[in-house]
Amino acid sequence: MRHALDLQAALDAEVVPVDRSVIDPVAYWLAALQHRGESPKAGSLEHLMQVAQIHSRGYSLILATVLDPAVPLGEHRDRDLGYRALVADKVAELLRQFDVPVLQVANSDDSREAAIQAALAAVAQMSAA
Repeated sequence: MRHALDLQAALDAEVVPVDRSVIDPVAYWLAALQHRGESPKAGSLEHLMQVAQIHSRGYSLILATVLDPAVPLGEHRDRDLGYRALVADKVAELLRQFDVPVLQVANSDDSREAAIQAALAAVAQMSAA
């Protein structure tokens, strides 16, 4: 539902910030399958990737946070650090398959500032187009 709302918002706005790209649910699904020692059913991954590729064409920039195990987890976060690392690996693997600029954002002031500047540049570029 969230991604449908993203698409709807894009009809009326030049900029739509999105928390969790369409790539994330695919990464969580792949990580869960691997975690359980399973494989996707024939054609399932290809179909999901096609949908994700089409949806991601509207993205100008993806800010990909780097997993920092030193940061305390919030109450709503999965406590399985191995699974969280597996999801992070799957996200990184999938991002390499998409034609969208990606900036890795680490838990540092310099990295956060670079992310802000990259986002502002992406907005300025979209506004100029």
